[in-house]
Amino acid sequence: MRNTAIAAILVLSLSACGATTQRPDTGGNRNLITLLEIQAAPNPSMNLWDFIAGARPHFLRDRGVGSFQNTTPVTAVVYLDGNMLGDIRSLRSISLSSVQLIEYMSGPDATTRYGMGHGGGAILLKSH
Repeated sequence: MRNTAIAAILVLSLSACGATTQRPDTGGNRNLITLLEIQAAPNPSMNLWDFIAGARPHFLRDRGVGSFQNTTPVTAVVYLDGNMLGDIRSLRSISLSSVQLIEYMSGPDATTRYGMGHGGGAILLKSH
């Protein structure tokens, strides 16, 4: 009886530890916003900045400063279908309904792919 009770507690403990919360249709990738999540937005006419601020605020976060001499905060660079749009302020002029995928790429990965000036990462947008 005692062994059965211990086994039951162990099984319950292990199953509780394995429970995770995942975002819809992203496979648990917190750096990806898919069309399904975009379509579920409460206001499809909102701009991308407002949507991302609610859905994945870490995309918009400053990543420190560029250097001791240049104390301007480092932020992500925005790309639409592979073309650079500019800094994250450009997200305010893009409608949520015009994109189908939003991905955040870390600073080191963005620097490897696009070169210098991407220490804050990149936000990659794919349009319809």
